[in-house]
Amino acid sequence: MSKLLAAFITMALSNLAFGSNWVLVEMSADKDFHSIDQESIASSGKYKKAWFRTDYGSMQTLKYQPKNYLSSKSLWYFNCQERTMAATQQLFYSGQAGNGELVDSYTYPIQSMQFSEVAPDTIGESMLNAVCRGIKRSSKS
Repeated sequence: MSKLLAAFITMALSNLAFGSNWVLVEMSADKDFHSIDQESIASSGKYKKAWFRTDYGSMQTLKYQPKNYLSSKSLWYFNCQERTMAATQQLFYSGQAGNGELVDSYTYPIQSMQFSEVAPDTIGESMLNAVCRGIKRSSKS
């Protein structure tokens, strides 16, 4: 419980330091916190986009190299009408709330974005709803 409280306090303090406005979208059964930066929600042509941050309940390891991370930030594009989404940037950090060392990052060209349909009752659906309909906290696991 103290780790969850520390993670929440860290998230709150990071809002003050960077001027972003991170709002919890969903907490998974694994105690991963998925948040959206409300200040980043914007339209880009027929898409909406926003930055999301995930604070993991336990240490994660990159798939292609042995580097560990505790949080990530991702820029997602959404087609609200078609209910599809695609990531264009991902950053991985050694600490919670996007703090610590930048462990790795990826950028995917917008021209090669591959949109996926959003499955019902998933974190992806909560993300899409947060961008397309506005922020609503979810209690899904």
